[in-house]
Amino acid sequence: PEELDTRFSRFAPTPSQGTDSKKSNVLEKLEGAEELLNILDKVKHAVAQPPSASEEDPRPARPSVRLFSFGSLDCVIEAAQLLKPMYHGSNTLYKDPKTGFYVLALTQADLSVTDFHRICNMLTEYGSLEKAASASLAYLEEHCELIIPGSAIEKLAAI
Repeated sequence: PEELDTRFSRFAPTPSQGTDSKKSNVLEKLEGAEELLNILDKVKHAVAQPPSASEEDPRPARPSVRLFSFGSLDCVIEAAQLLKPMYHGSNTLYKDPKTGFYVLALTQADLSVTDFHRICNMLTEYGSLEKAASASLAYLEEHCELIIPGSAIEKLAAI
């Protein structure tokens, strides 16, 4: 019990402390609080400001790539005919010899993020969106058969 009294004595007020010492303790604790409030106020205003024109651009810094797999070439042709009028970016068609699936790689090119997502959503009606890591294109180049490089949608839509 005496050890506890000693340990917790600094948390309990001493009877000799008057109101003047309490005020000075409070003032010491509040020292620097104004600076902190100013910093928090600056952060709050920075967050509340609308983004600048450069931040409003919905295009990413590096081109986005999406991969879609199709069970047959007919599905790829149907999707290409749908997309030809609205998509003009770089796209390549591969065939996985192990599974027989066709993989279409699309780049975002000069499309806005919303337009690119709309095109990707249209493609999911004909094929499946595949997970694309940074090394996915290198994997496709090495392990899959290159069917149509660069402009697969334009060439398939003409069929």
